[in-house]
Amino acid sequence: MKKILTIISFLLLAISVLNAADLKVVFVNVDKIYNQLSERAEAEQQFNQEVGAMKIELQNKEQELINLKEEYDNLPPIVSEDRKEEKGALLEKKQREYYEFANQMQAKATQRQMELLQPINEKIIGAIQEISIENDYDIVLNSIQNEIVLYGKDEFDITDIVIEKLNKATEISE
Repeated sequence: MKKILTIISFLLLAISVLNAADLKVVFVNVDKIYNQLSERAEAEQQFNQEVGAMKIELQNKEQELINLKEEYDNLPPIVSEDRKEEKGALLEKKQREYYEFANQMQAKATQRQMELLQPINEKIIGAIQEISIENDYDIVLNSIQNEIVLYGKDEFDITDIVIEKLNKATEISE
């Protein structure tokens, strides 16, 4: 509900501003741009390789935990209560360590993904800014998943222009 009110407020503001001046407003689909960039695929591949190593380490810790649980569950009846409590405490400790490790791995993966995508984000934003300056656009909206721009004529969509500019920059740098 709050999101809808924000969008409606933004649109009303945009309409009032448009009436007040002749603004050049365009939109761009950043998702489409991301999907077209070879750098994104390369970053994704690198991320998957790095996360793959993390997953293996996490699976090893999980298997260790499973083995310890089976060992605890299969303790013979002749084992003393002290020994059972000791094994139970060890199992609980390993479970906590596992969940802490899993959370750390998730945080590391998220951080690494952001690091890999940052140069791509900067490149996209730079291209959008250059095109905006060259064409004297006043406002560029992001039409990602129809969140901000619910409808726009194709003539106001600069997505393909941004992709073309980025592709030319990639060709030149190669």
